[in-house]
Amino acid sequence: RARSRASGMGTPARRARDDAAGSPTGAAAKKRLVGEGFGVPVSPRNHGAREAHAAATEADSYDFAAGSGRCTAHEALADTRVALAAPLLEGAWLDTLQRNGDAGMGAPCVPSGGVNADRARGRRQHSGQRHEDDFAQIVLVCEANLSNNIMGALHPNGSLYERPVNMAVCSRQHLAFREALEAEGAHTLSVREVLLHDCSSSVRARVELEDLAADVLVYEMDESAAQNIMNSADPYYVTDHYKSSVLRAMSPEQLIDVILTAPRVVITPSFRDTGFTATYEFRPKANLQFTRDQQIVTLNGIVMARLRSSQRAGEVKIMRYVHQKLGLPVIGEVCDEGAFLEGGDFFPAGEDLCLLGVGLRSNRAAALELMRKDLLGTRRVAVVRDESDLSQDRMHLDCVFNIASDSVCLLFEGAMGDAPTRRLVDVYERAGAGAQYALKRESVEFGEFLSGEGYTIIPITLEEQLAYGCNILNLGGGCVMSCHEGSARKLARTKRFTGNVHYLEFDQITAMYGALHCSSQVLLRTRDGLMQNGGECLMRRRLRLKAKASSAANAERLRLAAEGTPPFSGRRTPSFPRLAP
Repeated sequence: RARSRASGMGTPARRARDDAAGSPTGAAAKKRLVGEGFGVPVSPRNHGAREAHAAATEADSYDFAAGSGRCTAHEALADTRVALAAPLLEGAWLDTLQRNGDAGMGAPCVPSGGVNADRARGRRQHSGQRHEDDFAQIVLVCEANLSNNIMGALHPNGSLYERPVNMAVCSRQHLAFREALEAEGAHTLSVREVLLHDCSSSVRARVELEDLAADVLVYEMDESAAQNIMNSADPYYVTDHYKSSVLRAMSPEQLIDVILTAPRVVITPSFRDTGFTATYEFRPKANLQFTRDQQIVTLNGIVMARLRSSQRAGEVKIMRYVHQKLGLPVIGEVCDEGAFLEGGDFFPAGEDLCLLGVGLRSNRAAALELMRKDLLGTRRVAVVRDESDLSQDRMHLDCVFNIASDSVCLLFEGAMGDAPTRRLVDVYERAGAGAQYALKRESVEFGEFLSGEGYTIIPITLEEQLAYGCNILNLGGGCVMSCHEGSARKLARTKRFTGNVHYLEFDQITAMYGALHCSSQVLLRTRDGLMQNGGECLMRRRLRLKAKASSAANAERLRLAAEGTPPFSGRRTPSFPRLAP
């Protein structure tokens, strides 16, 4: 280890960084890291989300010179994961740039910290989401960890949580969820990884991170401190200049912790030691793990939302920066007075139709603004009205409805028929691209509307709905993830559904009032499941990964049996090597 640090070579962090940078050293090391048939630099002892996390924790003391800064293993892994997503992201950016530029919406700009668009010339990849059943390529998540969620767990009701949370179990369940996404061929990126990306080699990325932290870090002098007992130098310690010097000395991970916890520091003169005592107040982003809500990803691209709850203030700004750093243009935002939009209320259902729920969180003003600004892109918009329920247990449309395939959906029994909490649908249509939407059908019963669209409806009971039976995540190609076993069995037994359903334990995250769909935002889907670089179909890739995982799981069971240790639970998702996007 000492020799590795001295030479700057040979550590997993260095090899990952070199691979991402494409250096000669990385090219040579890549042969040692790439598994048979896999295009991702994967260490034999460092593959999969769980192993990568563990290796980063173990190797956090490793560092190496990287440009003008020093890079930890966490930062190197973040750079590698973003680099692996770059080919898809670059194609998506060019596609959105061309389509929106042609439509007169203006050319979005990519900050210098984003991916290199020059390498994507000639590639064509549809950005955004056409249909909930298309193949998910890139999924954005946010770890439920101790830096921000532990504060929310101190008082669940004050943090929009449903019940008390065990943060250790919560973190493990979220990691297993991310592993399961990777195993099914989706490339995951976390908010922290994107924020960390490039901060040790790009001055611009570092400065932007410091600016984000400066916006939320507040210094104040105690109002009770009499002016006559303060000396002339005391006010300096609450100035922006002093704050800037503090932030400049922090590591990138420290800066991210500041961004996620939004501290307020009140100082009082103490007349001894360092001259001050301080008290601390935090405004943590305790719901940022629900990455669905801060934006919607429409047929046209990414649209930033406007969250209704004060506890979630600041989340949209962070996510906007995440998208910009990835080079994904934000084509619009909800900003009309009185308009509110949250991503859990939006479902893409093809080039012809999208659905938008209005009720407790999102409202009609936002729906009208989206249509007026032509941010949705579809010919029809179904506005699903919740006027009589307005319950926190069914705050979003994805709490009562979800799309399992292009012909099967889940729907809460209380949201259809003559139920007192039923939803009604207003259908808006337009004649063509650029035309204004007009109301064509009004107050259509939700079940009747879905049946008219050709969907087979799987009814979900109140008990199943309260356990997040509707809040599934559809990865496309017949792959659905569910955290409720009963509704998963219903879906699997539906003749018209020909895909597979994966069950994941998620009870400590549902304690925060959200489940699988809430905890993910699909940034990019493709209709045919083919990779941009001509790689194999996602379905074939899934089968190959599962075969490899089965072999690895059997080997692990044999090893544990030889040691006399009970095997791990069959519900725990094993780790898998990843393919290049």
